[in-house]
Amino acid sequence: MTQTSFILRPAQAADIANLQRIEDDSFTTAEYRDQKLSRASMRRLIRTETAEFIVAERTERTAKNSADFATNQPLLGYILVFYRRGSRKARIYSLAVHPQAQGMGVGKGLMEACYMRALNKNCDSVILEVASENTRLIKLYEGQGFKKIAELPDYYGEGLSGIKMSRALNTPP
Repeated sequence: MTQTSFILRPAQAADIANLQRIEDDSFTTAEYRDQKLSRASMRRLIRTETAEFIVAERTERTAKNSADFATNQPLLGYILVFYRRGSRKARIYSLAVHPQAQGMGVGKGLMEACYMRALNKNCDSVILEVASENTRLIKLYEGQGFKKIAELPDYYGEGLSGIKMSRALNTPP
């Protein structure tokens, strides 16, 4: 497994083209293309007080990655978290790691940043939704301490069910 150095920082308007590339390369199946964030949504969410849009930015290139990816994609992934006023729950709305950056600790780093920021905002749990058939991602979330709390029939469209998961922030995974 190749290691990549990266930093986590708030997304900026200048990141939108790179964020769109992560979306395009990560959400490739027909049923999820309609779930992708538009450039206009990204621009708005970057400025929204009740959302945190955090990116993982590469600080060095590695030999594993193709020249195109290493040269043209400084962002490795992102996490978008919503906070509701008066709520003690943080909601992970979207998490994506570029396919060529998966397995390098980027997703774990983004999740840990989410937990720390949520604790700083006095949240006691984090919730998210995931497609029922995405067993790889469900196992990743379970390994992070998430528990299934609800089935969501047709959540992603007709015949595309989801699962709602929650993780308490006061206990280790």
